[in-house]
Amino acid sequence: MLLKEVKIKQVAEGNIKNIISPKLLEAVIVFQKNWVFVTQFEAYYRNNSYIDESAMITLMDKYPSSLVAKMKNKTEKGKSWFEISIFWGRFEMLLTGGICGSKISNDAVSLLGPNVPLKELVDGDSLASENIYINCHGDGVKAHFQVRSLRNWTKLSPSFEWTCISSQFHTKDFATVNPLNIRNSTPLITLISVILYHISHQQVFKDEQYEEILKLFKASQT
Repeated sequence: MLLKEVKIKQVAEGNIKNIISPKLLEAVIVFQKNWVFVTQFEAYYRNNSYIDESAMITLMDKYPSSLVAKMKNKTEKGKSWFEISIFWGRFEMLLTGGICGSKISNDAVSLLGPNVPLKELVDGDSLASENIYINCHGDGVKAHFQVRSLRNWTKLSPSFEWTCISSQFHTKDFATVNPLNIRNSTPLITLISVILYHISHQQVFKDEQYEEILKLFKASQT
């Protein structure tokens, strides 16, 4: 990563942790038929692989100067679901935790992960909203930060702690699991988590860590 990109990455990380997360955590997004209370999101810096290799290339989405939320229909392996992201400048905040409700009824449901269980059917006129009610009190909402849930861990960006979780919800265990910090699960899952941690941080295994990995591997075979 070039010096210029390093500085941009540092500025981006500062914006995420000092500006974006205090304001957008525990925000309420109001669409035409649905609303969402945000407790967690993953932040991405768009269209610059030097800064964030894990971000999607989204050239069709502009860089809005004010907050705008968008629903997007995703399809994979025959399954379809909705995701919600908040866009601001080059930043995309993918909602991965919260409460989703209806403006028509009193129904509400919690969610963890990017699949948003919308309570009401949507159409083309209700896929975007600028009605985002943010926290304006004092320093905003305190956050817990951890790595994002990704598929490719071989790049440098997977080590970025750009998942922002409301601290009060994290302390109540309403949060997604940190995939690089699983140490009290089955031997196989723990082994995978340890290996992914070293891959994403590009760290060399020490002798004692090799011994621990060998123990976990043997335990996973029983």
